[in-house]
Amino acid sequence: MQSGIAPILLPLSARSGLAAGVTYGAFALAGMTAPLLGAWSDRHRRNRTLFVAGLALGGFAMGAGATVSALPLRLVLAFLVGLGTMAASTTGTMLAVESAAPEQWDADISVLQSWGAGGQIAGLLVAGTLATTRPALAFLIGGAALVFAASFAALFAPRPGPRVLRREVPTRPAPGGEAASASPARHLHQAGRHGMPAVRAALASPLGHFLIVWLISYTATNAVAVLFPVAMLREFGSGSGPASLAYAAGIAASLPVYRFAAAEDTRQGPATTLRLGLVGRAVALAAMVVIGTLMHMGARSGVMALLALFASTQMIWPLLNVSSNALAVRLHPSDRGESLGLLNACSSLGSVLGSVIGGALIQYASYPVLCGAAVAAVLAAATMLRRPGAIRVPGAPIP
Repeated sequence: MQSGIAPILLPLSARSGLAAGVTYGAFALAGMTAPLLGAWSDRHRRNRTLFVAGLALGGFAMGAGATVSALPLRLVLAFLVGLGTMAASTTGTMLAVESAAPEQWDADISVLQSWGAGGQIAGLLVAGTLATTRPALAFLIGGAALVFAASFAALFAPRPGPRVLRREVPTRPAPGGEAASASPARHLHQAGRHGMPAVRAALASPLGHFLIVWLISYTATNAVAVLFPVAMLREFGSGSGPASLAYAAGIAASLPVYRFAAAEDTRQGPATTLRLGLVGRAVALAAMVVIGTLMHMGARSGVMALLALFASTQMIWPLLNVSSNALAVRLHPSDRGESLGLLNACSSLGSVLGSVIGGALIQYASYPVLCGAAVAAVLAAATMLRRPGAIRVPGAPIP
């Protein structure tokens, strides 16, 4: 629901490009509350309670979306859906590691992510089938799924175990393209755990320079991803089904790429791997600009090419995902929890900014213009990353 149905259904349920971006932005905005809820849950040992409550809140808000048409109410419901699913995702991984021995954490997180990726693909297929033909039913299915999950969790979720320090949790990027990271879902919520002075110190370090690069690139690429189904439906005359299938196909094809990304990260270093991913994204987006412009000029055979190019952007995601997590840890090794929490908060902020800016661009200009702006932003980020001294990894030369 969170990474499959919501990213397709929420934008398509809006009546204009700007409204689509703002609606998804309200959903993603809830990710900024993750450090607060995570700290509260840890302090009061309420991981299980917050997990169940978040699922229930998200389910009821999603179900209510089937009967609401006014934009202000839709924004409130989208935020509540994001808040509920973010709360559940924030505490879900910690429930898993708290109920297992430390040597089992890595394997458990891998299993969680595998099931999450499968759920995302299933959700994309549901949304692609129903988002434009029977959107109310899609909202009800998403809400029912979360309510069922809440009921199941209330019966079987692990009881609170020993406290787990966040710096001990394995650092493993979650698969699933931008939707998995953009939605307020990431389980590493440690930013702010030591207070604002520690956060300010981290931002003033080389990590802060990297986060600026990441925010620029993620804002651009997330805008392209979130508004793609809207553009395919309203600019290019294709239904939501092909866009969702392209998204799902790209995510499925990206899963084996994680092994390659990890190998490249080890061999060349995370900065080089990230730069490779950014350049690859820029090339694919530039091709989307050309194909989209030709389609606006009357070409009829560009739909399949545009779908394939979008799927390729999702296949490249592992290079960005693995390297960004590795860089965040290496640039602030004193507390990887803080650094990963800041990276996740930065992704949530980029998702909000990207969806709003992208929605405005496709409403007042066109989707190829959005892709062109994304090319410029991604290349600017790659240039900033390459500048000597911009990203200095402690204890290691700049790749």
